[in-house]
Amino acid sequence: MTFKDFLAPLNAEDFGADQGPANTYHNQVQKYLTEFPNLDDVDIVLLGVNELRNTSHQHLTPGIGYSADALRRQFYKLFKGTYHVKIADIGNIESSNSFNDSAFALQETMKRLLELKKTVLVFGTHQELIASHYKGFETTTKALNLATLDAYLNLSELKNEESYLTQIIKHTPEYLFNLAHLGSQMYLNEPGGVNLMDAMLFDVCRLGIVRKNLTDAEPFFRNADLVCVNVSCIKQADFPAQLRGSANGLLSEEICALMRFAGLGSTVRSLGIYDYFSDLDTGEQSSKLAAQMLWHFIDGFYNRVDENPLQNENDFVRYRVALHLQNTNEMVFYKSTITERWYMEVTSNFHKNSFTLPCSYNDYLSACNGDIPERWMKATQKLM
Repeated sequence: MTFKDFLAPLNAEDFGADQGPANTYHNQVQKYLTEFPNLDDVDIVLLGVNELRNTSHQHLTPGIGYSADALRRQFYKLFKGTYHVKIADIGNIESSNSFNDSAFALQETMKRLLELKKTVLVFGTHQELIASHYKGFETTTKALNLATLDAYLNLSELKNEESYLTQIIKHTPEYLFNLAHLGSQMYLNEPGGVNLMDAMLFDVCRLGIVRKNLTDAEPFFRNADLVCVNVSCIKQADFPAQLRGSANGLLSEEICALMRFAGLGSTVRSLGIYDYFSDLDTGEQSSKLAAQMLWHFIDGFYNRVDENPLQNENDFVRYRVALHLQNTNEMVFYKSTITERWYMEVTSNFHKNSFTLPCSYNDYLSACNGDIPERWMKATQKLM
């Protein structure tokens, strides 16, 4: 099988001719119009998915989905930053005979792109396909860190098979190391979901906590392999083209800042934007915001700094914090002199070695006050 077995090219009338200034993305991206792009020298791949059904309604006749192209039109109007981009748009996975066929197509396409070491941006589809997005990593990783942004957990217990988190957590083979769920609105969720996440040593960062200090959420992206955004995390007034919108949520500038954090994370290999429905997009406000989310991720990507405190010691200041607690005499923190980002050292009792975990300045302050940061506690428990 080849990519063409799963993908439909873009409409040449809409996306073929040169449009606008030369430094807009329309004129900077290789597109699958008639010939499939050569991916050898490509950093980032754009992938649309036009699937509006889920497993409950997979028997329905495939609908016509325009969300991926609606987002794409707005993205191509944007000007690139002051860097050379190497991006290819490989078209859309169209709605197949069943939802399961579309899910398989996404999983296989992701698998092949990751094996080619491409960073993949997925957009235009139903949130339940997040599980297939995740499964595309199966052959390329042994321990995956997933960050999701979503107003809903849908995880009071592991019986809701339509929940993408349930599918991911129960998937075998198991390669999920950590799950960070950001932006949840607790009045929209059963309390059991948070308790279950805590029991599995996963992270839940409520909307108010994320908005209070966006930089405290940044380490979750720096430590992620896959970032998936359900647009329900965005305030409905800012992103009206969603089915489960809330009066509360992240503001447009906040979600764009978080997307830049995701792009800056040198381990992030894919981003997905889910549950945008172009039929609800009055005035194209939502597609414009979604396009700007992609822009900010790409801007972060081309400004990445690959750093490791244990390998590049000259680029870091090391801080030792005495704790005087049982079995924990001190904690070691590192601050980058280049990016000013913080890391903490974690020792694996099983592997008998140390590694560094992205953290925030507030984690360092907590340790200085005698409190062990929650990030450190959960990572240590997983490695025991």
